[in-house]
Amino acid sequence: MVWVFFARFSLGNTSPHLRIGLLQSKAVSWVTMGQLREHLDLDELGVEAGESRSLDIDVHIDSFLSGGLKYDAVPNKAPTLAVSRTVNGWAIKLSYVADVSGSCSRCLKDASVQVKIVAREIDQHSDGEEMTSPYFEEDNLDLKGWVQDALILVMPSKVLCRKDCRGLCSVCGADLNTNDPADHRHNEGDDPRWAKLKQVKFD
Repeated sequence: MVWVFFARFSLGNTSPHLRIGLLQSKAVSWVTMGQLREHLDLDELGVEAGESRSLDIDVHIDSFLSGGLKYDAVPNKAPTLAVSRTVNGWAIKLSYVADVSGSCSRCLKDASVQVKIVAREIDQHSDGEEMTSPYFEEDNLDLKGWVQDALILVMPSKVLCRKDCRGLCSVCGADLNTNDPADHRHNEGDDPRWAKLKQVKFD
């Protein structure tokens, strides 16, 4: 493991090349320490107005519900943040790919899907409520909350074990992927639950 240490100081009077080198050293430190992060103090990145910085982050994604079913997700590599500082705040882009596993929406067997996430947030301190982000508290970013919510918002409506999954029989619950559908034509005969209605006579 590589450890990167840096002192905090003003970059205002440094040359452009030295400034880039110093900021890159700060960005590297967030990755090489290998710590799972829930919040990120953007001020600590040392990005000034008009500048931007890209960094990788380690963050844990909790189990979540989608379509009433539980799923687990793991980024297949560290999510990337593109951080830009404006005069009044921040503009940030999040991108990563998650491997999601859980239950098939039709037959409830194990299923998995790969989901691509690209999300953007803008937080401008002086531009009114419509330009603020719920994931910001001043310059502190709720990293874990944003990473998780961004994934849930782009989850497919159905996660399938295979594209042609037949699901379960609606009457007996048999797996129609492994049973002959001809054996499950329960709706072709009369439903005994409605037998009494046939005895009702209308004048």
